[in-house]
Amino acid sequence: MAIFLFIVIALLILGFSGTVLFLSSFLNSEYIVKIIEENFNCRAQVGNARLKLFKLFSSALVEDIHIVTRDEYANKAVPLSLRPEILVPEIYIKKVELRLNLLAILRKKFRVNSFLFSEPLFNMIFFIGGGNNLLPMLQKPEIIDSKPNPDYRDIQDLQEDEWVLNIKNMPLSAKLEIIGIQDGLANLYIKKTGQLLRLNDMQFIISSIEIHPARLDKFNSLDISFEMNLAIIGNNKREIAEFYMSCKQTIKPFLMNGEYDTGIVYNIKIAKGSYIYGTVLSNLLSAIVNALRGAGINLESATIESLQRNARMHITYRAEIITLREKVHLFATSFDFELNPGSWYSIDNNDHYFNGSIIIYRKEVSRIITGIDDFIRGVVPDIETKKVRNRILGPLLKNEKMFIPFTSKGNIKNPFVELGLELPSIPRILKDYVKETFGIKRKKKNL
Repeated sequence: MAIFLFIVIALLILGFSGTVLFLSSFLNSEYIVKIIEENFNCRAQVGNARLKLFKLFSSALVEDIHIVTRDEYANKAVPLSLRPEILVPEIYIKKVELRLNLLAILRKKFRVNSFLFSEPLFNMIFFIGGGNNLLPMLQKPEIIDSKPNPDYRDIQDLQEDEWVLNIKNMPLSAKLEIIGIQDGLANLYIKKTGQLLRLNDMQFIISSIEIHPARLDKFNSLDISFEMNLAIIGNNKREIAEFYMSCKQTIKPFLMNGEYDTGIVYNIKIAKGSYIYGTVLSNLLSAIVNALRGAGINLESATIESLQRNARMHITYRAEIITLREKVHLFATSFDFELNPGSWYSIDNNDHYFNGSIIIYRKEVSRIITGIDDFIRGVVPDIETKKVRNRILGPLLKNEKMFIPFTSKGNIKNPFVELGLELPSIPRILKDYVKETFGIKRKKKNL
């Protein structure tokens, strides 16, 4: 979430620096590229640009925007006609449409009716040592038109607090109707884990924006609304899970010092039909599976677990870590999955800490009971299985469901998992049962 708010706000700044275009009569692709390459550390390519002027409102349409890592063509301000075509962009935007109030601009008020990015594509790589490939593009370029840029500072030389997005550094107040992304696609590649997070059909809208950098105590709010499909693809190129996610809420995006508030709690809806492969759950809860297998309990029959109801997650996102702020209950096909507040997952390195429970449904419990009975008879033939089985499942059963509390931490591919209760030893239960049974029979015989 914070990643895309950051990118959208950065593009918003670009939009403000480009408002001078509305006071000119030469809006074209060359000029748009010049504006981008003088303000950002990248190379740009623009297909078409058009401008419409009215009495109160103006609109601009820019199409086929390609953004890649900066090179000599950008440093030397080579005309577009002499540059090779950009074929694989790191950022691509099919269309940007901006409508704003001309009179407000003259008063240093940025009032926008709409600022929409249609069908954008983001290819983001998270590096092993931290950072990503898009972050350097947001700094000032070192060379502009073959000359050193006096405003340039290497991102490595910046202090941490100097590279923080701060709304107080924006010399304008903003009152916007709507800004956002339509039909977007983002590929987030995590080098450390080899995983790919793919955000499909992304609708990301920021509206009712009232931001005044000098008066954040009173003017510091916006509405966010998004819908997207999040697909998680493993390093074996196979899809691990897909979640249909949405969010709609009002937030206060900035702290009083102007920095972006990383403590915002987002209310995320996960829609029915989202799924995760059962083998992934088995890997995550391998210690549980192994412990239960010793009791004759097999949880590995399902191949896909699909959500049967909508669910909501209240999360914060900071430094590539997603943290739960309230309990989440996921209703799957054959069992439920509960996670408690404080559980977290790092998309940067797959590290995690989960505290929760698996809740197995009645139908699956019946199958487990049959399996346990067969297991018991295989050890001790002609035994009354119910009494032995109840000793095994007693700590786990409640209202015809099976509750298995656990904690899991470390790398999610090879987690260290502990059960929240001690499972009984099957050999000991059988030994005690046989001893008790034969003891009772011996007493009756002596009588």
